[in-house]
Amino acid sequence: GTIGGSVSLNALTITNTADADFLGITAKSLTQVNGQGETFFGGPLQIGTNGVSLTGNAFDFVNSVSVAGGGFSITNRGLFTQEPLADMTIVGNFLQDGKGSSSIGADVISSGSITWSSTISLIDGVLWDTATLLGGNIQTSSRIDSTASNPLTITAGDSVVLGGVIGTASTGVGSVSISGSTASIRSIYTRGSTISITPPITLNAPAVISSTSSGNGLGASITCGSTIDGFFDLQMNVGTTGILTVG
Repeated sequence: GTIGGSVSLNALTITNTADADFLGITAKSLTQVNGQGETFFGGPLQIGTNGVSLTGNAFDFVNSVSVAGGGFSITNRGLFTQEPLADMTIVGNFLQDGKGSSSIGADVISSGSITWSSTISLIDGVLWDTATLLGGNIQTSSRIDSTASNPLTITAGDSVVLGGVIGTASTGVGSVSISGSTASIRSIYTRGSTISITPPITLNAPAVISSTSSGNGLGASITCGSTIDGFFDLQMNVGTTGILTVG
């Protein structure tokens, strides 16, 4: 059954576990100190103003997550999975800082910053949003790939910093849309889907912005709404069917 379904708990702490399976949790705070196997959250999480702090191996979220304060941090040695129905609304910062990879198929909306440290595979369309709740930066440190043509929308209340490439020359993601005050980027590849980057762009490495990774030469429109700067080479490719617009 659920934890705190009738009367909310104050603090729920998991000191250590081989595996754990939760149907749903309502508590003022949720903490996992360590875990050896997988921690599975099958139902909705409604966490109060003291936030979520999770450390362990693998984590799997199937349903929605709501955090009223204190933020959400996850340190995963294994795979962190956010299933397509596991949208997260976080008051405070969202931080993924484990060395394990992430398989992401749902949205994260935060009133603070959104930070990803490890590689990400998109398993569905994803929105990362810090603008709606008047938050701050959105930052990634590693590569973002996709199992199919899954779109990625990044809407920042402040700056966007992409420390890794999005997609590859042979297997791009779906459409990519980036908005914020500034955008520091590397290469972006989509599978014949549009790329839109609204703020001023700074290249932080040699970059390719291409909508033609489907392999058939067909592309889609690429729109950069402002300036592009940086001491690096830039290639842009819209294929035979796309339109390139800069500024």
